[in-house]
Amino acid sequence: MGGFTGSWERAPVNRQAMVDAYIAAYEELTRWNDPKESVPDHEWAVLVRITTRIYDIGSYSNKMGRWLIGTNSFGRDEVLGWREIHE
Repeated sequence: MGGFTGSWERAPVNRQAMVDAYIAAYEELTRWNDPKESVPDHEWAVLVRITTRIYDIGSYSNKMGRWLIGTNSFGRDEVLGWREIHE
């Protein structure tokens, strides 16, 4: 059958390394990017923060040099932050 034949009790476990890796991944996935410092290098959708309470879906057009934002932003074009949408 070819499964795990060793003992899990004998496998070296560095719990602090696991915790550190989890925290680093969480921080990366929830970090807001400053649009004044960087914009997405692709044109598919990202989550954008318009105000502290309004979020929308948008993409950055390098050809147009501006954000293209969905319908929930109520005419606001300024993006305060953006981050990738992870599945």
